[in-house]
Amino acid sequence: QSHAGEPVQLDTAIGWATEAIGGATPSTATGGGGLSPTSLEFALRLRMAAVEGSLSLYNLVCAVAHSAHHRSHGHAPFVVPGGVKSLERIVFKTATKYGCDFSRCTDVSRCTVVASSLAAVLAIVSGLLNSAATVVVRCKNRFDSEYDAKPSGGYLDCQLLLLFRGGDGDPWRLGEVQVNLEEMVAIKEREGGGHSAFKFARSLAVFDPKTYVYSGPWSEEACAQMAAGVLLVVDMREGRVEGAERAEALAEAVRSPKCRTSVLNLRHCDLGPTGGTALAKALCVNRKITKIELGANDFTAEGGAAIAEMLRTNSTITILDVQKNNPGQSAAAIADALKTNT
Repeated sequence: QSHAGEPVQLDTAIGWATEAIGGATPSTATGGGGLSPTSLEFALRLRMAAVEGSLSLYNLVCAVAHSAHHRSHGHAPFVVPGGVKSLERIVFKTATKYGCDFSRCTDVSRCTVVASSLAAVLAIVSGLLNSAATVVVRCKNRFDSEYDAKPSGGYLDCQLLLLFRGGDGDPWRLGEVQVNLEEMVAIKEREGGGHSAFKFARSLAVFDPKTYVYSGPWSEEACAQMAAGVLLVVDMREGRVEGAERAEALAEAVRSPKCRTSVLNLRHCDLGPTGGTALAKALCVNRKITKIELGANDFTAEGGAAIAEMLRTNSTITILDVQKNNPGQSAAAIADALKTNT
């Protein structure tokens, strides 16, 4: 992040870091040797440099982890050397994410530190931040309480992109260090699941927002994806969910035990009293949705009464919009339900 607290581009951050240590550039730090960063020769040179770089990174991180162990409780952390990223994966990642600029593929040299507790994670990360042999360029702290791990299936770690060198005369290189908990690593290594499932999901772009965020009119496909737990954010505003059949399909998706949708926008969808009632009954059992917008759906008193009843059992929703629904006398019931809703 910049000094003002605003996020900056990774290239800019690497530029600042390499300028601070003097002499290195993003290109030389990745081992490209002055070649065009869009050439396959650069990618090959990148892998060759990463062989030596991975050994230096492993030794450096082992020393930091050993020192950190004396400042935290629990048994000693252990460092798992990461294999040099394959050429196929480098090419695929660079082509799909970085516009064929191989100098932006910064995790070719990598390793993982497995810690026994969050206190140990903190000690290790602090050690890397304070080491004279490292300059941390970026930190992704997925242990942060504000981090939403649902798109990645609950995966948590602290990932550091850093410049490092093995000794005073060695060149600065780029590498990636993941600091993780024993429990999470055990899940990753589980046969038939864990990291193999993650890699399969990644190949299907499951972690791309385009995959788990839907914005558009009502459709059977969107309802099916909600019911299956694929969609986390659904925006069907002005999508005309008119008719009992469509409303029931939407309610079934919300009622599904696999549904993981947390944000649902149904403003101006012509749900009417029947649709409002069906949705309210589904929300009585849903424990995933935290924000739902239901304004301008003409629920009338019938739908309003169902919303009031739902509020007596559902304490998961923290943001609810039911404006412009002509609730009649049920408005008082909604207000009374909100008084006891916790």
